[in-house]
Amino acid sequence: MQKKPMSEPRSLKQLESRSSRSLSEADARMMVRLVAEATVFGKTIAEKQTRLLSELSELVDAKAWLWNFNFKMISGIQKVYVSYAHGGFSLARFAKYLQALEHPDMGRVADAIFREVEVTDRPVTMPKYQIDPDNRASESEALKLRVNADIGHLVVSFHPTDDHFAGCVGLYRRVSEPPFTDREVQMIHIVLTEVPWLHRTRSPDDRGAKVPRLSPRQQSVLVLLLDGHPRKVISQKLGISEHTLGGYIKEVFRHFSVNSQAELMHRFLSGQVSSFVT
Repeated sequence: MQKKPMSEPRSLKQLESRSSRSLSEADARMMVRLVAEATVFGKTIAEKQTRLLSELSELVDAKAWLWNFNFKMISGIQKVYVSYAHGGFSLARFAKYLQALEHPDMGRVADAIFREVEVTDRPVTMPKYQIDPDNRASESEALKLRVNADIGHLVVSFHPTDDHFAGCVGLYRRVSEPPFTDREVQMIHIVLTEVPWLHRTRSPDDRGAKVPRLSPRQQSVLVLLLDGHPRKVISQKLGISEHTLGGYIKEVFRHFSVNSQAELMHRFLSGQVSSFVT
């Protein structure tokens, strides 16, 4: 897929015109500064991405963030995420959250936002109460897994690119912390809409058509391998034996035609493989 050039941030006046009365001129100035600094910061997209999402988290008082690329924005279907960047998570907490994401109920619980993206084909940003208005999570084991990862209130922002692909950003607070305000949700939406380069990062050229599907557990193993963690640590954090983990790792290596964790990391960092499949 041919990537479009990086967009310049909008002017203060343009950002203010998109803001409701709940956002002040000071809010608009902070958003312009954040987008402008992230655009010029660092030599790589990964560095810009980390800078932007870390500073956005600080701006809205989120304690952690996660970026991934999602394929097939269709409601009612369990989503498969593999390509992650994240900040604010300890290894133990991140591994626990991966277990929540791989739970089959997650697609059903978050169906409202998937339906909205599917129907509008436009950026959609929702806090937890809009994502799950019927509180379906309360009846699911996925909620227990999320709470176990100390994930409380959250905001999720989907940004379609093309052909049912979307970049997705999640910002999280701990269980003991208050919900995001409407003002904070709006700031998240505006900032993330101003950085189309973020959502096209690591977009798979083959559309996932040439490789078989990765299971949710395989994707969790892949993410932790790409984080550089040794097998013993990964098995402990996922709560599985090293023997069972070894089987998953063999499947992941076979999937990407590599023979070692170092080779896998090199291929991803050099952009030689698609970032996820479904």
